[in-house]
Amino acid sequence: MRVDHCGVGRGLVRRKLAGGAIEWIPFPEQFREGLTTFDVSPDGRYVVAESDFRLHGLDRTTGRTWQVSDELHRAHTSPAFSPDGRWLAFLRAGEVASQYLAVIPFVP
Repeated sequence: MRVDHCGVGRGLVRRKLAGGAIEWIPFPEQFREGLTTFDVSPDGRYVVAESDFRLHGLDRTTGRTWQVSDELHRAHTSPAFSPDGRWLAFLRAGEVASQYLAVIPFVP
């Protein structure tokens, strides 16, 4: 499901569940500064969020975090999981175009 709100300064993402229920998901403190766009995997286990133009992953089951995007000289924004959760799409800053769509296998 697509995340529809960010609790800026609180490190929270909100998503709508089936039936209209709202779920708040806390994001680890070290990534809260600059937290902007998010997506939650279709199974609800993983969150990928943009913080300061880098993508960070959170495993909601174990609490483990990792940096999803590792290119320090390129901005990565607007993460989105594929419907099956196997792929992650995001916008990447480019040299020729200002941004282009990148798609990578999602490997937690």
